[in-house]
Amino acid sequence: IYIIDASGSMMNCFDMARQEVQAAVDRLPEGQLFNVLIAGDSVLASTKTLTPKSADSQRVASSLLETASPHGSGAAIIAAFSEAVGQGPQDIVLFTDGDIAEWQEIRSIVLGAKAKVRLSVIDLHGYNVDTMTDLAASTGGRYLRLDQRK
Repeated sequence: IYIIDASGSMMNCFDMARQEVQAAVDRLPEGQLFNVLIAGDSVLASTKTLTPKSADSQRVASSLLETASPHGSGAAIIAAFSEAVGQGPQDIVLFTDGDIAEWQEIRSIVLGAKAKVRLSVIDLHGYNVDTMTDLAASTGGRYLRLDQRK
């Protein structure tokens, strides 16, 4: 599951997140289960559950990514993680600038999942690097600063 932080602080890096998630979905093999969640003031999802990649599910995700925009406080980040974990994924990938106050709540949700969930964090700005690195490592996921991958 891909989660994009759509809080107002993401204004300058939201397009990068959108492009990266679109590219990731495009690279998924046919049939691979996925979902895209946008966490702004509310949670927007491409589907209600993990869905196999197909031309139709890819089109729905693309439409969501094209129309979503960052705004507000990002108050729905906890709801997005609860929704994501409830879908039973093995992996969650968060795209964020790191300007999130609820890191402990996110950790509790991910580590409290019935089945192990790896959380990888794609950092688009560099706030709270130590927190994001530790959170990813504690779940078996990875931390990546997007501008450092080149």
